[in-house]
Amino acid sequence: MKSYTSPHRNGLRTLIAALGLALAGLQSAIAGPVTIALSPVGNPNNPNDGPLAMGTVGYSYYIGSYDVTLNQYAAFLNAVAATDTYGLYTPSLTTDPHSEGIARSGTPGKYRYTVIGGSGKHPVTHVSWLDAARFCNWMHNGEPTTLGEVAGSTEAGAYPLNGDLNVTGTTGRESANPGALWRMPLMIEWFKGAYYDPTLNFGTGGYWDYPTQSDAMPGNDGLDPALPNQMNIASQNGLNIIYSTTQKVYSASADYITPVGLFTKSASYYKTYDQGGDVSNWLGDGPYPATDGMRLIVGSNWSAGISQGDPLTNLGSASEKDLDTCGFRVATGASPIEYTVLLRATRTAAAVPQGTGYATLTVGRTGVAMMGGNLPDGEAISLSGTLVPTATGPRLALSESLAYPDLKTKGAKGALTGTLDFVTEPGTSDLHGTLQWVKPAQTAGAYPAAISVPMSVVGSAYAYGVYGTNMSVLPNFLNGTLDLTDAASLSVTGKTHLNQTVSLVSNVLLVDSPVLDQLTVAINPVTGIFRGSFVYPGATVRTSFGGVLYQDNLTGRGFFLGPHGSGTVSLTK
Repeated sequence: MKSYTSPHRNGLRTLIAALGLALAGLQSAIAGPVTIALSPVGNPNNPNDGPLAMGTVGYSYYIGSYDVTLNQYAAFLNAVAATDTYGLYTPSLTTDPHSEGIARSGTPGKYRYTVIGGSGKHPVTHVSWLDAARFCNWMHNGEPTTLGEVAGSTEAGAYPLNGDLNVTGTTGRESANPGALWRMPLMIEWFKGAYYDPTLNFGTGGYWDYPTQSDAMPGNDGLDPALPNQMNIASQNGLNIIYSTTQKVYSASADYITPVGLFTKSASYYKTYDQGGDVSNWLGDGPYPATDGMRLIVGSNWSAGISQGDPLTNLGSASEKDLDTCGFRVATGASPIEYTVLLRATRTAAAVPQGTGYATLTVGRTGVAMMGGNLPDGEAISLSGTLVPTATGPRLALSESLAYPDLKTKGAKGALTGTLDFVTEPGTSDLHGTLQWVKPAQTAGAYPAAISVPMSVVGSAYAYGVYGTNMSVLPNFLNGTLDLTDAASLSVTGKTHLNQTVSLVSNVLLVDSPVLDQLTVAINPVTGIFRGSFVYPGATVRTSFGGVLYQDNLTGRGFFLGPHGSGTVSLTK
């Protein structure tokens, strides 16, 4: 194992530059009081695990070799929680014998934290998703020791928490910021790090059934941890539950957690440890649904068994702290963040399309963003830029020249320019801004007049592939309405809009008794784009429509170009 020390206390930025993400061998990142062992996960664009339809990751990244320990979390508390404004410490860390712990002494403003006994290498438990996010923010900001719980320490950086409190049902809706230096891993990253092995199947790659490089059921012999294929899990022996520790049967006063990496010959291919046991992990995906604070928990733990090839996922409230079976590990590297984006032109006249333009936007690890989609007049767009930090969060400047056909003035160009701010407003958006849309006059087309109007832009972080097709692209969306609207008659009864009942089953949008001739619609769950078509009343050819799913408020928006111009498409519960 190699250790790298950042010469500046600015998180991982210097380290990443020095390493060049070479992904060669196990690394340790040291920044301030905490050392994080990292396992490089290469082999980008690996195949999916067939049965679970999950595991492909299109980039290289690092994941924590071990769970975050009591020693590391105590160092974090001593650095930021002298007052403990946001409840980073809970008394269960001291009083729960199953996972003790960390003791607190002193008075508010002078709190100090001490690891109990010799348990410092045990993974920390009794931490909420918000606690883990604040730990990541602190790491991102270079592990400051004098600032407390503020924006430059725990409240911003990797996750825009900004005072988010531990209140069940109203909290934990944040996504990792683009360019987050430290974060919780995504499900696909966690799963690949645990199960994938590029040497399987004669070098074409494949997945082990268990995260110990084995297809055989692991043992749980904590008395001889040097044995291969072992985990800290509970096993069944007749009517008895057998634990990994020296206390083999249940006792209300026993500590059942083992030191991280105890089972030295039971690592994954990428040299991660304990992904199948000891404690489960909070993940960075979600929230699920988008309007609530439920986050993913993955992996088995000391009190549970393990299933073949199944990482055992659950949902937990982001503010939940009473779990003596759940901790977290961290990740860093080129995890892109995906967004779906809506573009609405200010309609000052009939010459401006009324439909909603749409796009997908990807922000890579270095802050480079790429956005592609369609304006509401059908014009395709492709823009790129690099995020820059501001006092309120990352900002993206975009500018594209648009080439239109059939111009009245030869050589005239259109343009799309403006800025987007990446600020999370729970249940509303994860980015917003304004782009100025300029279109020159044309001699033909649905909208030949010149256009120069601002476009309101909002975006929602988009997550898919968390747990194969079992995770809905619109959580809790079972039945809803697909609405089609334009300025003319969409039906023989003279209505300007039509409501079509739809159902979402296994990410397939089902049309119930079509009210429009030959109406079809399909979702691409990977991108969040939906497309469809129908025969406009009185017409003989099909009219196509498209849009994107918007997970922040569980809807979809888009447009179609009919015989009367651009119409709106909306998908609502």
